[in-house]
Amino acid sequence: MMELEPLEIWEGAPHLSVKKLWEWLTNYCYLPRLANQSVLESTIKAGLEDMFPPFAYATGVDRDGEYEGLKLKGPFTLYFDQHDLLVQPEIARAQREKELAKKTGTVEPIIDPPPPDPVDPPPDAPLPQPKPKTRYYGSVQIDPQRAMRDLSQIADEIIVRLASVPGADVTITVEIEGLHGEGFDDATVRTINENSRTLNFNSHDFEE
Repeated sequence: MMELEPLEIWEGAPHLSVKKLWEWLTNYCYLPRLANQSVLESTIKAGLEDMFPPFAYATGVDRDGEYEGLKLKGPFTLYFDQHDLLVQPEIARAQREKELAKKTGTVEPIIDPPPPDPVDPPPDAPLPQPKPKTRYYGSVQIDPQRAMRDLSQIADEIIVRLASVPGADVTITVEIEGLHGEGFDDATVRTINENSRTLNFNSHDFEE
């Protein structure tokens, strides 16, 4: 797509032949180079659909200098023949006012529509906040030969940190399982059961 308005295409004339404009674009290197006529046709049609068109379109001009098939704005059919003209917008509006005056007996100037009021962009929608985590749980196996050291580290790094959060409810459950293929001797069974009762285990027992 190209822009026609910045180019000095009028040279003081009230209109310009579309064919002549195409010849300029194909012969003068300082003007935009177009792939084909379709690009120019699309540009002219887009210009007439703009809110403030930089030119008008006419299918020809009669002996009295009046433009035929005058189009100031909106969609239209472009024939791209020797009669097609681009007309200065001020001159096209003056002719349209004269035509309206002949029909109504009064002059009603054609006023360009005011620019639309700026529309404030909608406020950014707040991003959804992730739900807070409300529960922690964890289990770990401890080497019985290093139980005191590992339990102390777990207490410092996990239990104390959880318990230091205001309102946090921390529950600690110790689960112990011991296996012996030949069976535990009676002395060990009695000692472990007695110690379990002394330490207030919720449940404890030996099985076969």
